[in-house]
Amino acid sequence: MTEFTFTVSGTDVFPGGVARPAALARYMQLVAGEDSAANGAGYPEIRAHDCVFVLSKLAMHFHCPIRSGDTVTLRTFNNRINGIYFEREFEFFRGGSEVAHATTLWALISYSTRVPLRPRTLFAAIPEEKRPTATLDVPHSVDTKGVFPCGERVARLSDLDENDHINNCVYFDIAVDSTDFDGKTEAITDFHMLYRREARRGDVIKLSALHSAEGYTVSGRNETAGTPCFDAFFAVKKL
Repeated sequence: MTEFTFTVSGTDVFPGGVARPAALARYMQLVAGEDSAANGAGYPEIRAHDCVFVLSKLAMHFHCPIRSGDTVTLRTFNNRINGIYFEREFEFFRGGSEVAHATTLWALISYSTRVPLRPRTLFAAIPEEKRPTATLDVPHSVDTKGVFPCGERVARLSDLDENDHINNCVYFDIAVDSTDFDGKTEAITDFHMLYRREARRGDVIKLSALHSAEGYTVSGRNETAGTPCFDAFFAVKKL
């Protein structure tokens, strides 16, 4: 287990002062990298073996809003190997109480071919906590029936990371920006994200969305590559 304490800044939040999932995801990515490195599977080590971790699926739940100025301790651990996935948990604490939780499924792929690899390919042994009560239910699909076109997004250089594709954190902002969520009168309570195929610089992502009583659904298709890109759903409540 690795933990990291940070203070939510004004650039981490929506206009209403509540933390953006994209900003929290960046802290998650940071502490996950530190935890992997502590177990001998940091980015330089796995790249040397032509491997990288990519986030495949995520479920996040907020017990209450995380706000600007909050001091938050984020803990992460690899819970178990689930088929081809490494199941990693994230726990957000404020003042000793858990305020948010995320369960994520990570895949190991070849950097050069992008082909998924079996977990046993990894040369380092990442410990499994095996805490079944710690997990959220991660959906393996998002119901996108009824979504309608709402624009497009061209993948920019500033969206990319060292894996030469749009970083997983960016998709949270893309999803939210595709809806009429205002960030002032509502707070996100749950977020589900499925990463389907990567997008690279210059790729055009066609976006479709739906606002229902349950929340917001957003789907992105990479028109340049001719592949599905991501599906997302997030639920909200009034502040």
